[in-house]
Formats: sequence, structure tokens, C-alpha cells
Amino acid sequence: MRVVPTPRDALALAGFHDDLLGELDREFDLVAPSLYARMLDVARTVEDGEATRRLAQPSESSREGKRLLYTAVRALEPTIAVETGPFNGASTTFILAALERNARGRLVSFDLDEAVDAIGVPLPAGHQPTWLVPDELRPRLDLVLGDARSTL
Repeated sequence: MRVVPTPRDALALAGFHDDLLGELDREFDLVAPSLYARMLDVARTVEDGEATRRLAQPSESSREGKRLLYTAVRALEPTIAVETGPFNGASTTFILAALERNARGRLVSFDLDEAVDAIGVPLPAGHQPTWLVPDELRPRLDLVLGDARSTL
């Protein structure tokens, strides 16, 4: 096993050129603040305190995970991407933003009707997984609800 310190290093090991990765890193740094702000507005509207807290001050690991997703999707330019467990849709938003920037591709996300996150936080009452995804990114999203063992 090889441990790499950054998402950029992981993508470099996969064969992507440093120039492209540097460009996509800078692009992420420009795009991320507006994506976080739009999701934060939605979380505040729904009055979800936990989502609001996480989006207002994302952890370094959360931010770097989203950087990896965004950069990988931009670099790979997939026509179809698959995601399991989107929960509130924060990571989903970054994948969809990258697909939109590529001007191609769809995301198929699988989750349970009543999903909970890794620490047991439930979705806000009356909301489905991916509820944070901005409306303008939703046309590229297909959400499949149910147990992935039977829906995949």
C-alpha cells in the first residue's frame, strides 16, 4: 500500500499531468466557495443546524475529499458517474459541478430513503438524500432510493 499526502498526488499517481492537476486545483479553489455558500443557504432555509455548522466550517478532510472528487471528475470526463450514500448531497454537489463544467455526464446516486450519516445524524424531516444539491445542478442527477444491494 502506498500512502499519498494529497488528492493531487493520488491523481498524479494515476497518470494525470502536473500541469492539468495544477489548473484543476486552482479551478476548485475558485468554484468551492460559491458551492459551499449555495449549500449553506439551503441548509439555513431548512434550519438544519448540523448541516449549517458543517458547511460554514468544513473540515480539512471534508474539503480535500471534495477537491479529489471534483478534480477526478474534471480530469476523467466520465459520461456516467456512480455514487453510493450521497446523504445530504454535499459531495454530490461537487461531482455535479464538475460534470457541468465538463458540459457532459450524468451522476447516478444510490441511497436509502431514510439515510443517516456515518455518525448517525438523520436527514432533516421531509427531505430526501441530496437535498442540499442546488437546483441548477439537478438535471445531471439520477437519485435511486432503496437498498443498493437490490437497486444496483
